[in-house]
Amino acid sequence: MQETISVLDQDSKGDTIPQNLKVPLGRALSDYTVDTHAILSGTAPGSPTGGDAITARGDESGITNSKHSLLRVMRGVSDAAYGQTTDGEPVLVYDMLYENEKRYAAEYLLTAKDAPPEQVGNVVGDWDNKARHVGEVYGAMNAIGSDMTLDDRDTKIGNLNDEMRYTYHGVGGLFTQIPVVGDPIQRMVDAATYEYSKDVAAEAEDAARAKESTNTSAGIAGTNQLLDAWGNERGFAGTDAHDHAKGEAKQSYITGREDAYSALRTRK
Repeated sequence: MQETISVLDQDSKGDTIPQNLKVPLGRALSDYTVDTHAILSGTAPGSPTGGDAITARGDESGITNSKHSLLRVMRGVSDAAYGQTTDGEPVLVYDMLYENEKRYAAEYLLTAKDAPPEQVGNVVGDWDNKARHVGEVYGAMNAIGSDMTLDDRDTKIGNLNDEMRYTYHGVGGLFTQIPVVGDPIQRMVDAATYEYSKDVAAEAEDAARAKESTNTSAGIAGTNQLLDAWGNERGFAGTDAHDHAKGEAKQSYITGREDAYSALRTRK
């Protein structure tokens, strides 16, 4: 996959992938969700510029492509139809990539360190770090969806509709690449059921009007829902530490979406 992404993104053209390659490449990328999450969040070795070869750590080896190359390739595969709902509506490769990133993000948040009982209400650095990483990934993923909408607003926004298709249309079985391990993770994923397309549409409207701000963002709701589910699961929702972590996630969300846009399009 390391070499595939490098070849596809020669001359920064990773977002122009032949139609017949999009679905198989999307499936392959889903197998690397742990790695793509690390690259998009800036926690991979050599990030964001990346490396020339994989990081060799046995079973934990991973790709080290640059963040911008990965973003362009993810965008390039995202607008292909991966499957369909029970109602015959198309499910995009983007849907699969987004869902897998969300599932892994839930698992990632649960690796945050526990605080001593007397310190649960105080800011814990590890929580802020985890929240920042998740926020940056969400910002990047919503920017990819927004870019699709801006490229072909009528068609793509029709596919990114206001229904949580995973829950209501039997699509969940399509997303089997990243197993959800354990009840806590499943509860968090179930609780974070915000229709992500609303975030995508909000981001697209911001971009279309060229009114983005480094301090505000319309598409943060999905990120907040996952972080709220995390706080509820761990029993610290509403504490200063939790609120601080959500603030860190918001700032990183904005950073992630702005960096993704710089890789995907020139905005005036």
